[in-house]
Amino acid sequence: MAGIETYLKNILSAIYGKDVRQSIHDSIKQCYYDGKVGATDLEARDRAAAAEARMDTFTKLKNGSTTGDAELTDIRVGHDGKTYSSAGEAVREQIRDTHVIEVGTKKPTRDNTQVWINPNEVAEFCIPEIKDYDINPEDTWSSTKIDSKISELFNEVFYIPKVRNYYDPSLQTDDTIEKHYYVDGAPYETTQFDSAYNATALFEIEPNTKYTIGLVPKFGDADLPWGFATSGIFFYDEYKEYISAEKVGTFTTPVNAKYARFNFAMTNGIFLSVVNQRCMLVKGASLPDEYTAYEKLKSVKNIISGMSSVSRVAYSVEEDSITLSSKYSATQDIQFVLRRKGGNNLFDFDRVYLFDNSEQIPSVHAAMDSALFLSGGGDWHAPFQIAAVNNVNGDQVSNSTYFTGGNHQYNNTGSGSTPTASHVKLEFIADGATLYSGDTGYASTIQMVWINNVQGNNTTKADGSGREILQERHKMFFDGYEFRTNVELVPLEDIICKLWYGFQIFNDAYENVQYLDGAYRGPKDFSTDTESGDSTTSLMRLYDRNGNNAEVQVDTTFDLGKRQHFAGTNSMFSATYGKSYCTIVNKAVTMNKDCVYSLRGIYRFKSSIAR
Repeated sequence: MAGIETYLKNILSAIYGKDVRQSIHDSIKQCYYDGKVGATDLEARDRAAAAEARMDTFTKLKNGSTTGDAELTDIRVGHDGKTYSSAGEAVREQIRDTHVIEVGTKKPTRDNTQVWINPNEVAEFCIPEIKDYDINPEDTWSSTKIDSKISELFNEVFYIPKVRNYYDPSLQTDDTIEKHYYVDGAPYETTQFDSAYNATALFEIEPNTKYTIGLVPKFGDADLPWGFATSGIFFYDEYKEYISAEKVGTFTTPVNAKYARFNFAMTNGIFLSVVNQRCMLVKGASLPDEYTAYEKLKSVKNIISGMSSVSRVAYSVEEDSITLSSKYSATQDIQFVLRRKGGNNLFDFDRVYLFDNSEQIPSVHAAMDSALFLSGGGDWHAPFQIAAVNNVNGDQVSNSTYFTGGNHQYNNTGSGSTPTASHVKLEFIADGATLYSGDTGYASTIQMVWINNVQGNNTTKADGSGREILQERHKMFFDGYEFRTNVELVPLEDIICKLWYGFQIFNDAYENVQYLDGAYRGPKDFSTDTESGDSTTSLMRLYDRNGNNAEVQVDTTFDLGKRQHFAGTNSMFSATYGKSYCTIVNKAVTMNKDCVYSLRGIYRFKSSIAR
């Protein structure tokens, strides 16, 4: 027996009424048999109905009608069985329903265009109901409804960072935690362990989900908040009734879990402050190598709505390099490349580009080499003339004027020798969220955090194994207008600092310099060495005839910026070889182990043409 598909094809190919009727009879009979064995073929029913509609038109043909008459009549019946008044109307109306996407800069004029994408307008995505920007209340989807649905979607869709810490320290305070040792989800029967362990307040978790909890970095020998206790984390249902517990760091929550809490081991020094600074709760089976703070999820709507007005910085991260772009003027972007570089492979400014861009937001794309404005392969954050007070064991103790750190190797130059400093840490943060290699986007503020350890010029070794005696901790913030840079110097042992220039800048792209609050304030070119003429200058400006400006500023109200360890008249100065400097220390000062010595300042790049 032939199948239903064969009979349906017969219906659609039959021309004369007799043949059509026989085909319909056979199809219905086959559907009956199929139904008897439990088969349901809704598509066959639809096609049979359409075929029946075709048959009705054929039975109305006059005697003597030709095959051509039958075909013209057949065209009037649509795919859904609807009969149109003419063959032309049938064709036009059915083509109208064809789904067409049109890409172009001009508004579509064809009625059958279903989607219009304008490649010149990133945010422009139009559909017929709103392509003329008028609301049609008869449409299934009017522009009002579409706007409402998009708004609803954007409010519900969230940006989730690659590594998310689900432990929220703001919920855990001295007023909210349980000041008891917990066992089986409740305080232990006596208070004998309450001075050694406390438990957190309840926090929400997802059911049947694998999590890992731990301290990052670990505290002493303990990598779990509860140290080595036999009772760790506890799970509760939506009514806060105890379910079960775990003492290992990786676990799967019960299927009916809604809340959790865990003990923390004060007996091991893991107080609440330590938990709140180091605890991470992540989904999956492993913790990241470095701590990531808890961050509330941001809706897509909030991220996108702030891009044009608030997010002034475009960023792109690649390994140990970050590229930052912002508006320099209405028609240009300025782009900074910062990376690990030089003889000691330390993080700092590297290159500055200027390129055309008339859009209101900066470009995330890397600048062409032809757009290079300033090449600063050397030091911006200065190296040091420092020496150890005790245990002097370097290979070139007599070279007391050699610099270490920055771009200065054992031979006091940027190459051809061995390092005098090492990289400890580098982190990029966009509006509170840690960035990783491959990340690109927009932010209102980018934070760069890096730490270096530096040898003394009397502890360096020719093979690069010299003793590190100073740690420099940097935090620099860029908001699209200026780089605010904070430096903390923390001696790893007692040291003597003899000379430190703090902040430096390459001046070869500019024509003149002014020491704006110095004794010598008038403009000076770079044909000769110049200085500010006093000991307290806080601001110098570099500029050229094309309206390009750079400013370097020292906070003279804070710690080392007060220049209490400086004597002379060159608190700021410029050299003919293409560098300008801020002198912070030039008379020997003893800096004691573990004390913190700080400097704050600003790098600012701007155009005299309005942004």
